[in-house]
Amino acid sequence: MLRENFVPIKRSEPFVPFRVTLANGKQYECVHPQLMMVGPRDLMIGFPRKGSSEPFFERHVWLPYSDIDKVEFLDESWLLIPQEPRFER
Repeated sequence: MLRENFVPIKRSEPFVPFRVTLANGKQYECVHPQLMMVGPRDLMIGFPRKGSSEPFFERHVWLPYSDIDKVEFLDESWLLIPQEPRFER
């Protein structure tokens, strides 16, 4: 993965939470744009305290882009494309 892959994710409105899977199989979820930092070589993901709705992290991880294998969005409803209405004959 490249840094350029994460800039549009961070800036998207509305923000769509995502999961990062590393080459070793470990997974991390980012649920708020203020809980991520896009650095030159690493992505930082912060984890809020359990039960907190505030975007303040209690702990964090730095993930080198070279270790990131996959990114998947947790809410794919924004990918839905409106379909043409269908009428029965």
